Amino acid sequence: MTLPISSKTFFSEPMQKLSKTWVMYLFCGIIAWSALPLGSNRPWAVNILQIFIGLTFLLTLFAYYQQHTARLLQFKAPILLFAVFISVALIQLIPMPIGLVSQLSPNSAAPYLLQQEHWITLSTESSMSRSAFNKTWMFFCVFVIALHVFTRAKNIELMLWVIVGIGAFQGLYGAYEVLLQYDASLMFNIPYKDRASGTFVYHNHFANYLVLCLSAGMGLIVMRTQNNRLTSLRSFLLHAFAGLVSKKILIRLALVIMVIALVMSRSRMGNISFFLSMTLMGALAFITMRNRSVGLSILLLSIFFIDLFLLSAWFGLDKIKARLENTSLLNETRDEVLKDALPIVYDFPLFGSGGNTFYSIFPQYQATKVHGFYDHLHNDFVQFTIEYGFLGVMCLGLLVILAIINAFKVMRERHNALCKGASFACLLAIGATLMHMTVDFPLQSPANAMLFVMYLAMAFSLAALPRNRAKKRLHLEPEAQTISEIITE
Repeated sequence: MTLPISSKTFFSEPMQKLSKTWVMYLFCGIIAWSALPLGSNRPWAVNILQIFIGLTFLLTLFAYYQQHTARLLQFKAPILLFAVFISVALIQLIPMPIGLVSQLSPNSAAPYLLQQEHWITLSTESSMSRSAFNKTWMFFCVFVIALHVFTRAKNIELMLWVIVGIGAFQGLYGAYEVLLQYDASLMFNIPYKDRASGTFVYHNHFANYLVLCLSAGMGLIVMRTQNNRLTSLRSFLLHAFAGLVSKKILIRLALVIMVIALVMSRSRMGNISFFLSMTLMGALAFITMRNRSVGLSILLLSIFFIDLFLLSAWFGLDKIKARLENTSLLNETRDEVLKDALPIVYDFPLFGSGGNTFYSIFPQYQATKVHGFYDHLHNDFVQFTIEYGFLGVMCLGLLVILAIINAFKVMRERHNALCKGASFACLLAIGATLMHMTVDFPLQSPANAMLFVMYLAMAFSLAALPRNRAKKRLHLEPEAQTISEIITE
């Protein structure tokens, strides 16, 4: 008896190529979907996301089975760091003799000493830590998928376009609801708030997500700006006019929509982190980027004068200014909550209290003058340290630092426009999110965290792209002489 499809046909080159194409499309679909159901910040939404990512991960293993080992060995350092972090999350769930737990984490064992328990976990609430471990494993799958699909430069550019499209939709939807002042949101019937939140529940999560999408748009603009060698007034006028009917104007329109929605979210740190990160990364690019174009300088100036001072002023910039002026340590409780939470770090130093356990352990340390229920700490750095200990946070910190170093090297050393633009997007996204994490918890939203992990993988993948693969029309190509040549480039 013969099978209709032999193993040789099943693993043939056309089949592998088709599978790789499907992996890329599915990955783009997952990125687009993740933000729609409340930022996937609900158990049912996370479960759906895990199923999609799990299936795509399996298809990735099949599509890249010939290059799988070599590709993972190429990124052994970041994968090892991620794997160690996952191991910490797993160790928190493994039942151990109470004597061993007393040695590793005395405060985890203390509540069980009088109950004569023999086997306990390092996590103070294993059910919640199990959910956190599942999400951590999901992000690792996203990281591995991204490392595989970003072997091709065109896939990186496609992903940046997809992210910009998602951000434009979120910006339009968020601004639309605020301007029309619905009693409840069109999606999931969430009570209306006077701040734009898109398909998210929390406006600060929405603001950080927009910043991540804005970073992709800025990367595409830098990429296309680098292709333009403005050597004369004539070439400058030609490129300026042609830009009105080219893809660049679509990117600028998307950026304008997202900036307006970002301002309408009234997120103080969301706005500050974007424009501050834009200033720092723009200055860094201007100083270190080789063969930078005049258009890059014009771009950076336009972001401030057009987007910030003109467009944003019409859509609530004065309200953000008022919020900043009214912000003080007297009317904010975030600093007091942070002060109360710091002792938890010292009580669970090595392995932490367990993933997703902050909400259950904080009331034991909460001072009487701080009222209310806190499911998250308004500082992701400290909350990650509380839940995963210094060992887990050290792995995550080194992973992020390595990604930043790789993206910076690419932006400084590569001549290719795509590499420069994509690395700029990675640096902008990572830098802005790190700033936002100091006063809020943007990475507690699965959609935000997944996009952040994707940028980390993109940074590593850009550094691994062969230098001869993406040397497309750069400064080596002749200067365009007509508008039609510019539009079609």
